[in-house]
Amino acid sequence: MEQDWIRIHNYKKKRYVIKFKIATGVIAAILRFFNIGGVTLGKTVIMNKDCYNYKYKKRTLINHELSHVEDYIDEGYMMYVKYFTGHRKAYEEKADKRGNTR
Repeated sequence: MEQDWIRIHNYKKKRYVIKFKIATGVIAAILRFFNIGGVTLGKTVIMNKDCYNYKYKKRTLINHELSHVEDYIDEGYMMYVKYFTGHRKAYEEKADKRGNTR
């Protein structure tokens, strides 16, 4: 069984503790229903177990979600306001690009 873990992430010459969790129960069902690989809330990443089990998707998903953590570090909670008021596509494209190049 997978366990939750933390990772020290270096960004802009600072170190951040990022928490990773494997979704269970209702959260896992919601992620599966909406076909979501992971979700970032501040410096916590909740990952869909189905995506986590594939090595390539796992690496790409972790990097993609770390991009959202960096957005949060840069912009704080305003990132979520922008994300949900019309800028979702821009954030996701940036995260996809970073996720595939790290």
